[in-house]
Amino acid sequence: MPVFDYKNKSALKESEVEVIDIIHLRANEVYKVNDHQNKEVLMMGKGKALVKTENHIRDINKNGVEEYSLNENKLKQIIAFENSVIIRIGGNWDNQTGSRGVFQLNKTENPKNTGDQVDYERNTEFDNHYHDCDEFWILFDGRGEVVTEGKRYNVRAGDCVFTKAGDHHDFPIVHKTIEGVWFETSLVGQKREGHLWNHTHKKSA
Repeated sequence: MPVFDYKNKSALKESEVEVIDIIHLRANEVYKVNDHQNKEVLMMGKGKALVKTENHIRDINKNGVEEYSLNENKLKQIIAFENSVIIRIGGNWDNQTGSRGVFQLNKTENPKNTGDQVDYERNTEFDNHYHDCDEFWILFDGRGEVVTEGKRYNVRAGDCVFTKAGDHHDFPIVHKTIEGVWFETSLVGQKREGHLWNHTHKKSA
């Protein structure tokens, strides 16, 4: 199931990711972490918050990324300084992974596709590519159209796009500015990082 609502945990059965949560907090609101995972990542989509773990208290600002481990630095609480959107991802992945972060995608006049060639229209500068890892796009605002694993889907805030290692994916159409995060799991095969294209790279065996 390449596209699913982030609350649908059954869609994660074939992944190293076990929990995805889009956390909306008002100023001074507290989020308590009860379902701890072996490894966790917080990505700050909007706002600013205070993060409490067993070992430290730290601010996290917009676009910030923080990583935690159940054995070394267990996540306990998030306290919002202002209205905030935080994406929490938990699971069990290797130490050698792809990248992760917060992104925004807008419409572009005369867009170009620097990735592998496609025959569909686009209004973004996004590139058609694949990875040596699984990748999640988790959207917290906007509407658009994605292509993943050979099929096209309409997506909106609250959707996750899950593409397996070696499969192409693209974000060719934005209807309303997209805000979201990307998260790449353990590297496999040749363990190459970044966007990969048939015109430049060979597929992993």
